[in-house]
Amino acid sequence: MVIRKLPPMDAAGLLESLRRIPAKIHMAITGFGALGDPAFIPLVMGQMQVPELARPAGEAFSMLTGVDIAYQDLEGEWPERFEAGPTEDPKDEDVVMEPDEDLLWSDVELIQTWWEQNKSNYKTEPGISWENPSVWKPFKMYLKMAPSASRPQLPSNWP
Repeated sequence: MVIRKLPPMDAAGLLESLRRIPAKIHMAITGFGALGDPAFIPLVMGQMQVPELARPAGEAFSMLTGVDIAYQDLEGEWPERFEAGPTEDPKDEDVVMEPDEDLLWSDVELIQTWWEQNKSNYKTEPGISWENPSVWKPFKMYLKMAPSASRPQLPSNWP
């Protein structure tokens, strides 16, 4: 994953910009896990509340903390009325397998309790604060230099 090859501040800025694009948020959550900075754990935990993102967020939480969700009994249940992937209906034209089908559901309350009890064991990368304008500087420079065809489409409220 290219995110691990970038300097941490550049990677963080790129992932934060992707997180603001609805079609790219899944990729961003996975990237936050791969980046490995515990500063992103609260952000990742917040995504566990969204059924479509709960499983990749749980996986990212595992990557960031090293905790095995199943072994630590932090697993949750499939949310009621949540549907993903192909259905049993032969008329359903959606036959694409769901990319997160092998990932576990996390129990958000248990995860939050675990984090509160263990967060002092994790050190964050100094300087990463989304209020800090320097976080955005490398990505803004990239946008100025990148060919227009390869530039990501960013929301109008992007900093």
